[in-house]
Amino acid sequence: MVRLQELQSKNDELSLFITSLKQENCVLASDKSRLYQEVELLRKWRSKLFSLMSKLVKEDEMTNDQQTTISRSCSNTCWRRGSEYLRLMVTMQTLLSLFDDLQLASGGG
Repeated sequence: MVRLQELQSKNDELSLFITSLKQENCVLASDKSRLYQEVELLRKWRSKLFSLMSKLVKEDEMTNDQQTTISRSCSNTCWRRGSEYLRLMVTMQTLLSLFDDLQLASGGG
């Protein structure tokens, strides 16, 4: 009879341990799913950023070609400020877009 109680006690301990492991597994599965979503979001961000960086490089190349043409109507300082402003606007639009994507992915939108 004592042996049966010992085995029952051990069984209860193992049952609790298995339940605990199942709960931890559920948490890990949830974290894994969330991380996959975040990775996909980061991939989209990276793609957008590379696209915008490429666009800026192309605009810089055009800027160098066109700067001589419009130098009479705008000083170098004026041109530089305009380019910096354009970059700032593109950066702000990108950040807003990324934060919108983040809110949508987290269910906040």
